[in-house]
Amino acid sequence: MAGEVRLGEVAEIIMGQSPPGETYNERGVGLPFFQGVADFNYRHPTPRVFCSAPSRIAFPGDILVSVRAPIGRVNVADRKCAIGRGLSIIRPRVSEDARYIEFALRLEEPKWQAIEGSGSVFGNATRHDLEALRLPWPEARNERRAIAQILGTLDDKFELNRRMSETLEAMARALFKSWFVEFEPVRAKMEGRWKRHSPLPANEGPVERSTPLPLGEGKGEGKKHLPSDLLDFARELRKIATDAERLLWRLLRNRALEGAKFRRQHPVPPYVLDFYCHELKLAIEVDGGQHNEPPRKKRDEERTAFLESHGIRVLRFWNREVLHETEGVLEAIYQAIVERRQEVLPSPPTPLPEGEGGYLPAHLYDLFPDRLVDSELGEIPEGWMSDKTSAMHVDAASKEESYQSARAFKTAIRRWSH
Repeated sequence: MAGEVRLGEVAEIIMGQSPPGETYNERGVGLPFFQGVADFNYRHPTPRVFCSAPSRIAFPGDILVSVRAPIGRVNVADRKCAIGRGLSIIRPRVSEDARYIEFALRLEEPKWQAIEGSGSVFGNATRHDLEALRLPWPEARNERRAIAQILGTLDDKFELNRRMSETLEAMARALFKSWFVEFEPVRAKMEGRWKRHSPLPANEGPVERSTPLPLGEGKGEGKKHLPSDLLDFARELRKIATDAERLLWRLLRNRALEGAKFRRQHPVPPYVLDFYCHELKLAIEVDGGQHNEPPRKKRDEERTAFLESHGIRVLRFWNREVLHETEGVLEAIYQAIVERRQEVLPSPPTPLPEGEGGYLPAHLYDLFPDRLVDSELGEIPEGWMSDKTSAMHVDAASKEESYQSARAFKTAIRRWSH
């Protein structure tokens, strides 16, 4: 049954304090220093300024709430940091309630915005204002945990989608600069480096794998070499997966995280890995409390050493981390995926294939002439002339061809990103 509590009953409130101005720097000396909403991102603040003598310190997992206009905005510290007068630290008295309190405070954000939007002079939120803030509060801890887990899973997915969108936008900007500012395709044609139906100039040919396919991948090879008892053990482990393993599998399956293909309970003799990505040689292990016992810790260390000796990187998380600090776990996996791609995979081909094999359609090839000419704007591709008003005059057929090229451009990026 849901009731209400005052924030001060379930969390410690610590108001920010700004240190002397001479302790600020942008050189990375000291702790990241967050002063207000200007430093906030979707969930975690971004360091811009550092402080060598902090007065108020937040720790990873502490909730940060703005107390100066705009009031009530919420972020979470993902590192040890200092905060100024524009923020307060909300430190849950029970760590398991942290994610629920975060979402409950986010629920209050529109109320703060409505007060500010009404033209009321609100000033600053005080410690008393925050302590007296009433939050919805289910009595059962399991109910609060379930709410936080469901909302957290959705929130983590939103954040990952946001990051992927940023990556695609950066790709599009880079491609636009290469194609239409630096005219690299035109220069490649001029130098004979780009022929019709060939890959783009930056691609030196078909990409070959830098590492062979491991057991169980490709043409049905590999599995026949695995001991049958190990395969049976892997199948049994899938049936008795823990809550943490099931949650993480929902977030990793079907290439959901940065396009990396993971398998669960995957045999790598003599072990069975909780999650494994063949392409990146990246293993993820999710451990319960029994792994903290000395004999088990020693076996885990031997297991990790064996895997690393075979070029496999191992990430380990506790069950409670996966269940209650899901976003932090996903961020660590995301970072490992990015790093492993740089370590074990060859440089990717220029990312605009059409269909299979990384080749361009003819009308995209024909979009670029094979020489540059002088103009008032400097060198530009022949036929891309502009008058003094920089207006391009094209007939209806040329317009339709341009539209087709633009559509093909977008389609190519979308296909490559998937």
